[in-house]
Amino acid sequence: MPPYMRKIVGLVAASMLLPSTSFSAECNGKVTRAFVTDGGVIYVFLDNGIWGGVTPSDPNYRGALALSTTALVSGRTLTLRINEGACAAGVVTILGVALN
Repeated sequence: MPPYMRKIVGLVAASMLLPSTSFSAECNGKVTRAFVTDGGVIYVFLDNGIWGGVTPSDPNYRGALALSTTALVSGRTLTLRINEGACAAGVVTILGVALN
């Protein structure tokens, strides 16, 4: 990855983790699947069984798509900020995304 891309990805990741709302947990994992529905919702699936979606109306939509795709292609882990109490397998509400 070119040096300027690392800076861009870092800035996007940092902007997505700014607390626009409160969250209760950060869950890490490798992305096993990521897809976009015909309605535009991005779904991200982690290797620990956690998965969730980001809607097109979310201000972090483009960043979530970029970071989840980067994590999937590069094999790096992703951190999801969620509003559920713990990182347990199942569907979660994604409030922020960071590339590790």
